[in-house]
Amino acid sequence: MDSELFFNLLNKQDKFKSIIVILDELDSLITRDQQVLFELFQASNIINSHRLKTKLVLIGISNTLDLTDKFLPRLIRNNLSPETLQFLPYTADQIKAIIISRLRSLTGNDSESEIPIFHPSAIQLCSRKSASISGDLRKAFDICYKSIELVERNLPPFQTFTDFNSTNYPKVMIPHVAKVCTLSFDNNSIGNLNLLQKALLCHLFNYQLENLGSSDLSVNSFYDYYRKQLNTNNLLGLLKIGEFIEIISALESSGCIVVNDKRKGGSGMGNKILKLNVGYDDIVKSIEDVGLLKKLLKSSN
Repeated sequence: MDSELFFNLLNKQDKFKSIIVILDELDSLITRDQQVLFELFQASNIINSHRLKTKLVLIGISNTLDLTDKFLPRLIRNNLSPETLQFLPYTADQIKAIIISRLRSLTGNDSESEIPIFHPSAIQLCSRKSASISGDLRKAFDICYKSIELVERNLPPFQTFTDFNSTNYPKVMIPHVAKVCTLSFDNNSIGNLNLLQKALLCHLFNYQLENLGSSDLSVNSFYDYYRKQLNTNNLLGLLKIGEFIEIISALESSGCIVVNDKRKGGSGMGNKILKLNVGYDDIVKSIEDVGLLKKLLKSSN
């Protein structure tokens, strides 16, 4: 449905005083001029609401922090300031606590008793892995579910978890979780990145392409390059150095880049040497539905 058809439909609606529109994955509506999103925000603004027969309440959900500041500068210029509520990604400790609580609830005992089904070290690995990728609790639960399935497949014939009690059931161990993580995430590490992480990956590819033959590409020099690029294309918004380094660390944890200490020179994250650990074709595939990043990434030819 295009925007004109949507607004015509909304204007003909007079049965309700207000209509709530919830847009999940708001990032996917981003275009070069952001016209669609701008029209939606403008229509839901109380100043413009008198133009519609029905009040529009717009709720947008995005995985990109500071979406309105980084992607929609036109909102600010037109005095459109939607209320924002940020839900930060879960940390490894938070994910671990939630998993343990869920597991203990299976036995009806939420005290400091032994954790059922999972070995504590396996929970720790699951928590750290899911936190390093996206902080999405659903991914952590998916790892747990698949790890239990893996243990069940390794049981002797005609045996299931129902044949055991709380004292003798087989536990999910580190090797089970590690195997699931490898199968579920490592083969699609780029696909699990958020928009800003993918954007930085594109910038790093471009940076390496412009510096072929150089093995001394530091985090600081990459940040300087990144800032210069945003002087000509600031659609994504400029990351502060702290935010920039956080994304570099996340890309390293996901295996998309390699960060090494500099042979000579000062210490600190800014002086570390970095390089891509994924191929050009993998990057292209991961951004095939994101027109903004397709324009950003340079050709390898």
